[in-house]
Amino acid sequence: MASIIIILLLLLPCFSSSTAATKHGTREVEALLKWKHSLHNSTSHSLLPSWKLYSNSSRKDNNGSPYKWIGITCNGVRNVVRISLPRSSLRGMLRSLKVFRAYNNSLSGPVPASIGNLSILTILDLGLNKISGSIPEKVGHILSLNKLHFYGNHLTCSILASIGNIKALKELDLFNNQLSGLVPTTIGNLTNLNVLDVAVNQLSGPIPPGIGKLRFLS
Repeated sequence: MASIIIILLLLLPCFSSSTAATKHGTREVEALLKWKHSLHNSTSHSLLPSWKLYSNSSRKDNNGSPYKWIGITCNGVRNVVRISLPRSSLRGMLRSLKVFRAYNNSLSGPVPASIGNLSILTILDLGLNKISGSIPEKVGHILSLNKLHFYGNHLTCSILASIGNIKALKELDLFNNQLSGLVPTTIGNLTNLNVLDVAVNQLSGPIPPGIGKLRFLS
């Protein structure tokens, strides 16, 4: 899960030394701290000791801001552009994550199967990256998903039949990959679907008749 954690936290707003925290920024920082406190700590030492906020806003060194947190790199517009925590002995889970958006980055390699552990995810958007390989089978077990976007990647698998289990799904966007094989008949089970885009792939075979019964498709 460590690789997922690092991807998830990309582009979070960061506090600069001269700018007060916005409400949105405060919520994001609180989420980082909540995740830190959920980590399993088998030692007597604090994990990620620099990750803390000071109530005294007059501190000139600003060590209480994510701008100075170890492992965090911010750009000029106060976005976290890199999180690097190698060999930090971190163990834990993102149990309450509902939205995972990391589109339009340079993420590469396969999606880890452990993404299926994010069991209450509602949005998974990894579009416009360089992701390769296949969509993990466990994605079809995230029954709370209503948006699933993998458009603009390098996926070389077939479309998972298990996606048909995600009855809450409203958007399935697999545009512009290298998907092959048949469109599974289980797509016809997605009765809430209003966006279905599988164009610019290498799919073959007939269109499943069940797709004609998806009355919300636009």
